[in-house]
Amino acid sequence: MRILNKTIISSFAIMLMACGQTANAKKWTEEDINKSFDQAKEAAIYAQNNQTSQLTYLYKTAYNEVKNQSKIYDEIMSLAGQQVITFEELYKSVGKNLSEEIKLASTDQESMINVQTIDGLCTGNKFIIKYLKIEDSNKISESKKELALEAIKLQPELEQALKSQQSPLDNFVCLSLK
Repeated sequence: MRILNKTIISSFAIMLMACGQTANAKKWTEEDINKSFDQAKEAAIYAQNNQTSQLTYLYKTAYNEVKNQSKIYDEIMSLAGQQVITFEELYKSVGKNLSEEIKLASTDQESMINVQTIDGLCTGNKFIIKYLKIEDSNKISESKKELALEAIKLQPELEQALKSQQSPLDNFVCLSLK
């Protein structure tokens, strides 16, 4: 009987300790969840930076090769436009403005965007601009055109940022496209 009482008392004590720690663990989780969420959003921006930098040469190749409307070029145009829109939304999610971040980066101030990413966005937009001017661009869907037109609104800022950063060591793809 004594062993049973000790077992019951020990079990009860363990349950009380576990319940007490559960309350603390829940409180800790609630306090840190916003911080973790903000860190995840910032990580998404840096991942998007990397992806955009990697796509620069796809946009350059498409720019150099495009002569007619095709489904593949429609999709590349859509991708380039979506990149800009995604950046704008990601920056809004962390309380920042993409245009302001571009200006900061162009003046060597701390920014979440880098010049390689700006070059990628600019190159994608140059492809969009050229593609929308091709003879049979009337075959491109209206929704894709709207997305593209929204994205290229940022083009003057992107080009200006690259021009202000240009040095003999920098070979920005966007500025090399005519």
